[in-house]
Amino acid sequence: MELYLDSLRNVSMLTEHESVVNQQKLIELIEHLSSTQNWEFCSSFLVENLERCDSVTALNSFQNSAAFFVCCRSIELFIKVPTASRPLTLAEVPKVSAFITRWIRAFISCCSGHATSQIIKKKVAQFTCLSIIRYYPQHWPTAFDEILAIFSNFSDRPITPPLSKSHPNLASLFSVFLEILKELDSFVLNRDAQLTSEEVSRANSIKDSMRVTCLPAIIHTMTQFMRNLDASEH
Repeated sequence: MELYLDSLRNVSMLTEHESVVNQQKLIELIEHLSSTQNWEFCSSFLVENLERCDSVTALNSFQNSAAFFVCCRSIELFIKVPTASRPLTLAEVPKVSAFITRWIRAFISCCSGHATSQIIKKKVAQFTCLSIIRYYPQHWPTAFDEILAIFSNFSDRPITPPLSKSHPNLASLFSVFLEILKELDSFVLNRDAQLTSEEVSRANSIKDSMRVTCLPAIIHTMTQFMRNLDASEH
């Protein structure tokens, strides 16, 4: 499988006239990963490659590769499968948790904090949201605590505007976190969304738990950084 992914690392999804061999290889790999649910290998591949992106050129090449598409598809299928079709196991929760937090850290750190990929940012937000929908609050009650803990890495550093120059990693983290909340909002609060009765129950459970357990922490974290930033401007 590793050889398959490595061979697709340099196959661009933007190429209009890709060879038949590469197209067939891509189809076979998608089917294989989907059937075996080998999401752990794919998650490691995504994170490790993202951690190695040291330039915008490298980042764009990675996000446009067939390997990136295949791995994202495999992970999405794993997380989105209904619990009625595949009951979750306690063993998968810490693995997904570790993947999500490591992927967020990798994204905000790559390219020295100047990652501009909207595609990868949206995938980070999407997978985080899907994981929260599947596991929070019953099986992953610390989901928001773990994400907010990433902000603590910057708590002992002086913040000076503009963030994009003084703390590009923090600016990127803000952007990712807001994208996560936006993605989650479309499921939890969007009254126009067509949800099943089971999904409505999950949305209400997430909303009620967030209101009690993590909403105060989210507000505190956001306002604290905004106050520090505002104070540094005077």
